[in-house]
Amino acid sequence: MIININKLMNIKEMKFDLTDGRPFLYFLFQIDETTPRYSRVNKRFVEDKNGSFVMDTGPNFSKQESRVLVYIGQTTNLVPRICEHFWTGTKGKSKSKTYAVKKFNYVRQSKSFKMFNFDTIRQHYEKILVRKYLPFYNQASRFTTQQIKLILNSNNRIKPQELMKPYDLNSRDIYKAFKAWEIEDMHYLRNDLEKPTSKMFMLTGLHHPSKNLKRDLTYYNNKGEKYKFGRFIEEIILPFHKKQREAYLKFKRQMRFFIKMFDKIRHKNNVIKHRLRTSDHYQKNKEFLKDRERKYKKLKRINQQELL
Repeated sequence: MIININKLMNIKEMKFDLTDGRPFLYFLFQIDETTPRYSRVNKRFVEDKNGSFVMDTGPNFSKQESRVLVYIGQTTNLVPRICEHFWTGTKGKSKSKTYAVKKFNYVRQSKSFKMFNFDTIRQHYEKILVRKYLPFYNQASRFTTQQIKLILNSNNRIKPQELMKPYDLNSRDIYKAFKAWEIEDMHYLRNDLEKPTSKMFMLTGLHHPSKNLKRDLTYYNNKGEKYKFGRFIEEIILPFHKKQREAYLKFKRQMRFFIKMFDKIRHKNNVIKHRLRTSDHYQKNKEFLKDRERKYKKLKRINQQELL
């Protein structure tokens, strides 16, 4: 990430329009004398002590080195929000905060995005930027210990972005989903989402009579309660929306591959859990499963011969 210092505001010289109540995004930077600076010469960046550009290379998971970009957030009240970040852990109510933003001395605000009033749109824009630039200190972008273990064990074969769920939706898609969720529009679920099915079911047309498959997309959970909108986005829209269904399935496949290759213990535990969960189910319905498997292999073989 290339940052132009001339477009940033020094926290000691900040100016605000208090009458502007629109929500906007803000970025916090830490730039000091030790930060390498660059100048642009013939469309190339050359290191220069008096240059007006700095670089942010992203998090280092083995050493966790300091970064230029330390936080991304969104607010309508920048002055109290910046003060809260600056004094986190030292003054007033901020003493009780668990996650503290590291030191920063520059701020940049952006109003180039269209914002909606409800909270999910705010989270949507934060997610896009957090996943693009991965500020390591954002609570929203913290990697789990299992994800960090995968990255370290892979010997640079896994990029951090590969462990993040795909998010190919824009604000109009989220707004459309919100309006459909309000009135429980089934037409939206049939046209904008892809029905979850398995390859075996699509080829054989047989599904287990007693298995609780989630074959229909709905606005209600297993208990019959309507999803909260945030949960509806995570459970229904993100996995099954047509715009990102293919990317989501690819993400799930590569996650299974990464776990199998770089985290043997976790893979072994997953296999054991799957066997325990399905053993009783398998014993009760052995004949049905055998018949379906036999039919699936036969049809699969026929399809492959037709393709050749």
